[in-house]
Amino acid sequence: MQVILISHIVDSLASPFTLWRTLKGVEVVCHHGRPIYSAGNASVVFQVWHEGRKKTLKCYIRTSKNLPHIYKSDFYAKELCVFDISGRRQWVDCLLTPYTEGITLDEAICNAETKEEFTLLAHEFDRMARWLLEKPFAHGDLKPENIIVTNEGKMRAIDWDAAFLPELRQNSATECGTAAYQHP
Repeated sequence: MQVILISHIVDSLASPFTLWRTLKGVEVVCHHGRPIYSAGNASVVFQVWHEGRKKTLKCYIRTSKNLPHIYKSDFYAKELCVFDISGRRQWVDCLLTPYTEGITLDEAICNAETKEEFTLLAHEFDRMARWLLEKPFAHGDLKPENIIVTNEGKMRAIDWDAAFLPELRQNSATECGTAAYQHP
């Protein structure tokens, strides 16, 4: 098995001849001809246009058996053909979801200047946390950079890759989330 690098995915999406297994009409948002992206532990995330709507495309450098259960129809197994420097190709798993407009919670905290702004952030975080606590599932990697504060001031959790779902109870966890945010 060849190692897939983030750079392989970025270069494949920068190509005018991107090869998809089933998706059609995916247009990657670029700046000066290069895709705009954010890289994480096992994936790289892009802003794209698909079917006239702004979406998030997440491409994985390794597979996870839980992702199809977590993301359902938004998950595309072996969807993107990625080429390495020597021309060998591999297919990578992708996630295509609606784009959540806003800024991360850590950005919102840094931008807040008044007591009222901090109070609004705290109240909205409490509302989101209450909503999560009432659900039969868990996020698994809840941290400020995985929470988007929308333009309306609402908070939305993103990056559910480490989620626990009741139907996955018998499976061992494939991800533990960010170490600094794990329950002791």
